[in-house]
Amino acid sequence: MAAPYERWLMAEGFLGEVFVTLTGGAFLTGLALALGAGPMSLALLAALPFLAQIGQLGAPILEQRLRSRRAFVVPAMAGARALWLVPAGLAATGFRDGPALGASMAAMFTIGLLGMVATNGFTSWMADLSPPADRARLFGRRAWAVAFAMLLTAPAGALLLDHFKRQGDTRLALGVLGLVAVAAGIGAARALARVPDVAPPPPTGESLLGTTRRLLDQKRFRNVFGFFLAWNVAIGLPSPFWTLYMLEQLHMSFFLVTVHTMLVLTVRLTCNAAWSRIIERVGSRRVLIFCGLAIAGIPLIWALPRPDRLWPIFVEATWSGIVWTGFNQAAFIQPMATLDPADRSRGLALLNVGTGAVLFAAALVGGAVLRALGPEARSSFFVLFIASAALRAGTALMALRLTEPGMSLRGFFVAFMGHGVLRRASGGRVWIPVEVSTEKRQGEHDN
Repeated sequence: MAAPYERWLMAEGFLGEVFVTLTGGAFLTGLALALGAGPMSLALLAALPFLAQIGQLGAPILEQRLRSRRAFVVPAMAGARALWLVPAGLAATGFRDGPALGASMAAMFTIGLLGMVATNGFTSWMADLSPPADRARLFGRRAWAVAFAMLLTAPAGALLLDHFKRQGDTRLALGVLGLVAVAAGIGAARALARVPDVAPPPPTGESLLGTTRRLLDQKRFRNVFGFFLAWNVAIGLPSPFWTLYMLEQLHMSFFLVTVHTMLVLTVRLTCNAAWSRIIERVGSRRVLIFCGLAIAGIPLIWALPRPDRLWPIFVEATWSGIVWTGFNQAAFIQPMATLDPADRSRGLALLNVGTGAVLFAAALVGGAVLRALGPEARSSFFVLFIASAALRAGTALMALRLTEPGMSLRGFFVAFMGHGVLRRASGGRVWIPVEVSTEKRQGEHDN
């Protein structure tokens, strides 16, 4: 029987995704171009949320002082989403260049900080609220609500932008979409306020600096930390410019850009359960290595499409949906398996802050390279794509240093060679990543 609060979590997921969709991807790029952003400004606008990961460090402090997650998660979420009125309002009223870009960047950084505080608190709140046996069902349903919201919102918003772009003025569309995004975001916060609160565990008395030092002294955590730092450098170089490349170099409409995104999402939904079963069977490290190497080839595919030949990007979208789903599930499990429950809030905050900082720096480096080479030439984008592909391949091999719970490096290679054929797990469909216990996985490798 579903808990009474589940419908509010479904509503929060749906409305929250409406906000996320209308403030990211092609919509963020369109707003940045309306504000007069060049390569560096576009890189900075896209990268600020990564730098804002530092906000996650505030969540453990707030939850211990307030002894409540809801007391700070709901206000932080509502405040972050209301601030979107600043960049959307500036773009809608025709302000652009220096002052408008500066105000928009300040607002977006504040949005990111508040959002990260809310994200960290929400994760620990939901982990304590939902029984372990019900999490797959509960968050699987929420994932479908999120996906449904994106599939409805993205094409509608893109069609509106394209309509006004053909008339030579996207300002009205940006204003309308901004208002819809803010209303949905605040509605999501109000829905979350109806979910029961759960008091956090008692404080350990250890300082954040002490926890950081202790975790970094652990080899397993250092290896995971180093892997994700290097990976985010690799993906960060071209990350702000995929949509710009589609809009400016391939002359795609906002709707076609959105179709590409929706195809990725649709593929992810269809293969999510399969990857969960594979990870349960063979472990997260092998999936990280395989999917990481497969992802390394994705930037190279972008050299194939032209304005009169767009079909390769839809092949890329299908391939991305498959391999990124496996990678993301394995990437979720590795840190969770490395950290003890008492360390997870601070450990995940440390991991997210570090990876966010390198993503921010890598995106700015990519912006500087693109500005130096000239964003008008396709070859300038190819430099970033090739560099990212090479770095991804090298980083994927770093996953060999990671360990599965209860498995040595030697055991990994024995098991890897022994699993010539992946057998379907006997359990039901799993829609979110699950951590497989050490005993279960060790038992499989002993058979």
